[in-house]
Amino acid sequence: METLHPELNRVSSPRIGEGEIESSGTNADRLQVRIADKLHQAAETLFGNTEGNQIPHEGSNLSSQASTWLHKSADYIEQIEPEKIKADITGQVQRNPGKSLLVAGAAGLILGAIFRRR
Repeated sequence: METLHPELNRVSSPRIGEGEIESSGTNADRLQVRIADKLHQAAETLFGNTEGNQIPHEGSNLSSQASTWLHKSADYIEQIEPEKIKADITGQVQRNPGKSLLVAGAAGLILGAIFRRR
């Protein structure tokens, strides 16, 4: 596994197939790829920091676990299909309109309270 320098602004080269998505994909596809890339970069940085430690300690174990979690999160984001999620949400709203309105109202109240405090 190639490790990156600790600089977070460094952009890694796209993995196979991602270059085509970046240049010809929709905004959602490009955003999805960028988020996944940033998560992979963060994981590589964490892994690089733990790999250089000579004496293993609890912090390196936690960094290694966080690195694994970030890689898994990036892989999940890469596999998400926005159209399928949109279809699932639309179907849920059509089957349960009352419950959907209650959830949307509750989310609106919570977000309103959060933003009002700022």
